[in-house]
Amino acid sequence: MRLLPHLAFDEWANSGVTTERNVCEISPVNGLQPTRLTLFVVVHLFGRVAGLIIGACVGLKYFQIAGLAIGAVVGFLLGHIVGYLPTWLGTRWMFRSIEKSATAELKDSLDQGEWNFWQTMTLLQLAARKENVQPYLPRILAMLESDETLTRVYGWDALRLVFTELSQRIDDYEPRARVEECRRKAALLHEYLAGLPS
Repeated sequence: MRLLPHLAFDEWANSGVTTERNVCEISPVNGLQPTRLTLFVVVHLFGRVAGLIIGACVGLKYFQIAGLAIGAVVGFLLGHIVGYLPTWLGTRWMFRSIEKSATAELKDSLDQGEWNFWQTMTLLQLAARKENVQPYLPRILAMLESDETLTRVYGWDALRLVFTELSQRIDDYEPRARVEECRRKAALLHEYLAGLPS
């Protein structure tokens, strides 16, 4: 989705910052890097497995072998939907909470603790409000060079969502690659930014 540019940036930013009136109207979770095992992930997996087993058992009981296969497929799909519901509700709640927060609150939350998915969505919301998010770019670039894989994952997601055009200059960056390779790719961005007129 091509979104409106952030006007505060110079040449590279004229079409490179993802902005939108409403962060909830886009689907930022699509294509994001998976990070860690959470309760939501466990519930989703459990829903699929439970749906598969229950569907297969019910199908076998009432429709024999054919019912086993059909019941398993139907049960899996229903389990997938029910198991994903807490994730969907939690994500919607997070987006709405960020969307309703005052700009000052959003900026404060970016300076608190370790960077995570919440901060990435917060930065995206600030960009959507046409706030200057360029001061956060050095932190995101530093995250791309971190020794911690999870930090690099969050940094890459933030770069792709908020500084889209800039991320395309290293679109083969892989946050789970060796740290030396990640730093080599990030260095290309530093060189590019250093060559821009101040």
